[in-house]
Amino acid sequence: KSSDGASRAVPLVSNIVLRKVFHLVVLFVFVSAIGQATDVFKVSEMSGSRANSSVGASVSGAMVLICLCSACLLAGLVLGEYLRIHFKIRGVTKFFRAFTDSRDSGTFILSHLSLLLGAFMPAWLELLSARTEEAGGGQGVGLLPSVCGILALGVADVLGVLVGKHFGKIAICRGSKKTVEGTAAAVVGTVAFALACNRASGGTLLDLERLSLAPTAAIAPLEGGFIGSGLNGPAAFAVLSASMCLLEAFTMQLDNIYVPLFFYVMLRVSTVAG
Repeated sequence: KSSDGASRAVPLVSNIVLRKVFHLVVLFVFVSAIGQATDVFKVSEMSGSRANSSVGASVSGAMVLICLCSACLLAGLVLGEYLRIHFKIRGVTKFFRAFTDSRDSGTFILSHLSLLLGAFMPAWLELLSARTEEAGGGQGVGLLPSVCGILALGVADVLGVLVGKHFGKIAICRGSKKTVEGTAAAVVGTVAFALACNRASGGTLLDLERLSLAPTAAIAPLEGGFIGSGLNGPAAFAVLSASMCLLEAFTMQLDNIYVPLFFYVMLRVSTVAG
């Protein structure tokens, strides 16, 4: 009993850090699929029109495949949850409970389902969006809204936890385990990751320049800029990323679904279609 108690008291990896491994897996799968489809290093060497057409065609196919696979995986997990509860499979229950915390203590385990929903729901919504120029590709407003779930859960959430847990000193608010350091790392990491991806693709993938927080930017885009004063491009993305990270920092509930959806809506209303 003493040895068992000691192993529980001093785990090799904390539960919250272990859960983030799954976030990193989702990030790797998504990024590798898009990277393979676009071959960004070759695309960045192409001329503007050729790069745009190449990215549009390849990303369309990649996004359809990603959405299909993620939807099938979600259906499988829901079916697994039904079978686990209905037949009371203790082994499966014990395995899933090892990756949950007090926020997910009900009969129906939501952690793994909410991760999939939060990461891929923006991509599903973009796939169905009537505002895109190419069916299924999300190219009318760039790829950014489609990948915002990955940015929120695979980059911001992971960095916030790792930095906050190991280096965080200042609580974001009284009684919270979230820290200022973790939230700052999440914001900086999200912006840096998006800028790196955008630069690697020659600005054709995420297309941050279409973002604008100017009051009339969505109504009257002009060549060389937008009507109205406000933040545009990467600066606008930084503000939106900060708002997303602050929402995550100040919530105490299971936030894998509504934080990415909040980020998605903010990016959508701040993006000028073109």
